[in-house]
Amino acid sequence: METKIFKSYREFKNRENKSINGVSEGFVKRNSNYVEQNKTNKGCWNCKHCEFCEHCNDCENIRWVLNKY
Repeated sequence: METKIFKSYREFKNRENKSINGVSEGFVKRNSNYVEQNKTNKGCWNCKHCEFCEHCNDCENIRWVLNKY
């Protein structure tokens, strides 16, 4: 799935296509291979190797993920 860099979580939440993954600029600085890490993700924010923010592996924003459901 496509992954885009967003300036803020708010900007990510307001995206038109909700299946696009989002990462912050800080996440990109810490994870140079973020595109590869997000290949299986769908609609995730600052995550690695997950899908729909479920069964996440090494998510940066795990509290958001756990509180999402």
